[in-house]
Amino acid sequence: MVAAELFDPATSISTAAASLEAGRAEHVATMLSDGQVLITGGINGYQEVCCRPKPFAVTLASSELYK
Repeated sequence: MVAAELFDPATSISTAAASLEAGRAEHVATMLSDGQVLITGGINGYQEVCCRPKPFAVTLASSELYK
């Protein structure tokens, strides 16, 4: 589980929200008509690989329905 926050631009205040299953960056979030948010794609940070001297981003081919 990964912590998530909701940001209110009117007050510039962030509040804790429900957790996500996977940490994501550079993802797409789409609000659905029922108020849920569909979060798709992105990268899950950076991971070391034995044959690569530098970390590289791992692309996610998954989605989550955020309530």
